[in-house]
Amino acid sequence: MARPPSLPFIILLLVLVAVSVSAKPKIKRNGNGTTTSTAVKARQVTRDRVLGRADKLIMANLFGREDCSIPQPSTGVCTCGLPYQHCGPQCVNMDNDINNCGACDESCEGSNPGCCGGLCSDFDSALTCGGCNNACEGGESCCDGSCVIVSGNHDNCGACGNPCDEEELCCNGQCIAPDASNCGVCGAGCGAGLTCCDGRCVNTLFDTDHCGSCTKQCWSSEGCDYGVCTYW
Repeated sequence: MARPPSLPFIILLLVLVAVSVSAKPKIKRNGNGTTTSTAVKARQVTRDRVLGRADKLIMANLFGREDCSIPQPSTGVCTCGLPYQHCGPQCVNMDNDINNCGACDESCEGSNPGCCGGLCSDFDSALTCGGCNNACEGGESCCDGSCVIVSGNHDNCGACGNPCDEEELCCNGQCIAPDASNCGVCGAGCGAGLTCCDGRCVNTLFDTDHCGSCTKQCWSSEGCDYGVCTYW
């Protein structure tokens, strides 16, 4: 977005407009004494263009800006364009300004405050989680501005701000180590003869990466024969 013109530039335009308005055009007359209108029309068009440009620049600086420090000459009071309203020397939007929420100098308090439709809100609540009109669904909690299900969220297990260790799972709101009943995913059990290793169900009798146990890996030239690394 282009930066609005500065105050000195606007003052210069106003001076030019005043000079243009006050100057009297030189009127040429033809041989029979009739006034030639070409020069008058040309000056009128020029003056109208300058006035129109000045009006646009002034309005751009007066309406819709947060810094409303340029007063109208007629009233000396800054005019704010919708949706802004006048609070002291500034134009503010009382619908979402946490320092002027619903009224001038009405500040919203809290660790994560917000202003929604002129009413103070808590952006850590499930009704306005992280922003206006962002309500969590049933069963979700608002954690750090995001709606999560704490019963299975690794970073917020059981409650906001309760992370599980890297290798753990969050199952029913509890951090647990993977086992044969919860291998990689909560409730994913391994069948008979299988062991949960690194989140996978494997047969340690013949798995070369987990030969005999989860931590035993055979060399590339070896095979796993009934839990023992063996050269073929």
